[in-house]
Amino acid sequence: MVRKPLSKFEKLQDLDCIVDEAVKKIIENAVAGKNFKEAIAGKIYMNEAKGILIKKVRCYANSVKRPLSIRQHRDLSQKEYKRQFYVTNGNNYMLVIYEGVAEGKVKRDFELVNMLDAANFYKKSADKLSFPQIVPCQSVHNYPAKYMLKIGTMVMLYDESPDEINFADNGMLTKRLYKVVGLSVNPTSPGYGVISLRYHQEARQAKDIQAKNGLYRIGEVLRPAITLLHTQFNALIEGVDFEITVLGEIKKLR
Repeated sequence: MVRKPLSKFEKLQDLDCIVDEAVKKIIENAVAGKNFKEAIAGKIYMNEAKGILIKKVRCYANSVKRPLSIRQHRDLSQKEYKRQFYVTNGNNYMLVIYEGVAEGKVKRDFELVNMLDAANFYKKSADKLSFPQIVPCQSVHNYPAKYMLKIGTMVMLYDESPDEINFADNGMLTKRLYKVVGLSVNPTSPGYGVISLRYHQEARQAKDIQAKNGLYRIGEVLRPAITLLHTQFNALIEGVDFEITVLGEIKKLR
């Protein structure tokens, strides 16, 4: 959360980020039916009788989409938003895709592991000779794990079958090689995992690249960045299906 001056708000919709609902309501009432910029730049009172102005408000930070609650404050406030310590999640640690067949159709589940959960898991298991996997071997529908992806993993995309990939054709390999740069959950459809990929030779900054969604198709125009749902991801995985040598050669493992 951040404290933001009222003068920094530019439109009515910006008020949605205000944490305290009572404060938000007072400000909304104060600007209702008025020119927003003029009203927000004027005096808005929390308690006009006592002359208490609202100058800054506590807001959810725009950069924090899914904050992690790590523990409660010792002395609990009456205000719910002040009861928890939150940290930003940053990059998630791992996304596992499970695949199976149900009613004659291929189905997929996924499991996303955030950095905090991964750190806690490895901390608890560091002094044990054997311990459970960080994710289940099977999904809730008993589908086996097919892909295990982490940030930085290199992948070789294919359309319908891994047999499309000819390891003797360096030109083909180069066009299909991407790096995993993001793992998340679709914010509008939480039932879908999201994998963000960047072409391995792409040198531009992320802000200068427009990612394009959708399945990889043979013969498509090369995309500098691709965003796929977990149901759309089809690829060979570095360290499992192929390796990249110190000389940059791509070799098949199995």
